[in-house]
Amino acid sequence: MPPKKYRLTKTWLAVPGPPPKYYPLILRQRKAWVLSVDGQWDLCEEVLRRNLCEAQESGDATALANCQRDVGAILFKKGEYQQAKEMYLQSQKIARELGDDDMWVSALHNLGTLYLHQGELNEAGECFEKSRDNARQLNDRQALGEALNNLGIIHTHRGEYDQAMECFRQKLEIAQDLDDLKGETLAWGNVAMINYYRGEMDLVIENLKKQWSLAERIGDKQNMALAAGNLGLVYMELGDYEKSLAHNNRQLEIARSLGDKSGINTSMSNIGLLYYHQGRYDEALECLEQEMAGDREMGDKLSLALAMCNKANIYRDTGRYAEAAENYQKALADIEAINVKHSLCDVLINKAEFDFLAGDHQAAEEANQRVLQLSREINRPDIIFQSEVMEARLLGRSDPAQGAERLKAMLVKQAKDPELARLHYEMFCLTGGGEHKAAALEIYKRLYRKTPKADYRDKIAVLKAK
Repeated sequence: MPPKKYRLTKTWLAVPGPPPKYYPLILRQRKAWVLSVDGQWDLCEEVLRRNLCEAQESGDATALANCQRDVGAILFKKGEYQQAKEMYLQSQKIARELGDDDMWVSALHNLGTLYLHQGELNEAGECFEKSRDNARQLNDRQALGEALNNLGIIHTHRGEYDQAMECFRQKLEIAQDLDDLKGETLAWGNVAMINYYRGEMDLVIENLKKQWSLAERIGDKQNMALAAGNLGLVYMELGDYEKSLAHNNRQLEIARSLGDKSGINTSMSNIGLLYYHQGRYDEALECLEQEMAGDREMGDKLSLALAMCNKANIYRDTGRYAEAAENYQKALADIEAINVKHSLCDVLINKAEFDFLAGDHQAAEEANQRVLQLSREINRPDIIFQSEVMEARLLGRSDPAQGAERLKAMLVKQAKDPELARLHYEMFCLTGGGEHKAAALEIYKRLYRKTPKADYRDKIAVLKAK
């Protein structure tokens, strides 16, 4: 067998003279990747924009498109979505002109991910469908698997779990056929996500453990951290706070070992959420402050805005209304500026609850009308439920009987304990009915034994006091 021939990577971009110039394009790309992981996003952008300028000077269209893609990616991380979109579109246009299918599909993936992040599901789906069709035409199974994975995420956001599971199943099958262990690792995580939405908690844990095991086998620490963090969130929901904290700390440890500042911030956010559910508000605030400092350092606008909302929730629940109002307002303005619909729903529903508790019912109604329309548009069943409950509570202020009728109509459609408990609780608050008090108290006690959330504890105390 003849020896394989290896070609050195072209790390320098040559610009014809006289005199000739040489730019270390690929070397700077590698430096930028390290800076990105290290959380130095502003410096990373500076390096990539230098590459972009030199690619423009060189007249090398391929280099220019790649540099536009790279600048778009760091702008996306920083929450500069409009600028990122412009870069991606320019890169896609050049790829089309060059007839470079790989570059074109890469641009479609980036655009689709951006649209998905902003809740523009139709636009995202169109991008991913084009990349799927292109992969089938070229018989590129690797690209097909990636396109199917992306379409599965679209179906998940639409609540189409059977279609999503089929996409992820095909992605998993392709990855296994190609011996693509990293792709298989990601696929197990996505399969677990659908198990979660279906309420198949045993399968969620089983498949996340498969993701962890496979990632550990190939030394993929980022996927190990992802699996650990998701296991932490699952155990949090199951009420096993000890296991939840252990897995979140494992994610934090891996992120620190990698110098991954974004991963560290995510871990601090999840640990803060765990403390919040336990009613350990001071510790939750401490975690959030650490996360927010990291978000500011990196220029991560979306994560910072969501952390502000979480901070506002703590202030709301502890009666610090002036501080809550300030943080909600800032979080809302920042989320609206970057236009991420999924996150905007979370901020609006929490602000509506705050406004209602603070007695500003007009503001609560305005926020609730916005979130109800938006959550229906992007199919957020959890937010739709909360918003419809708020609608009934607002109606019940002027017409308790009508408000109670709304809640009663919702009650017959629900089967899960958390929703049933909340509806009986609100029915009791509106009508004073003893049967609703007893039902709410029984369900909340059962829920608290399984998942000792502070919210359940507090509602039990209110029901016992009345």
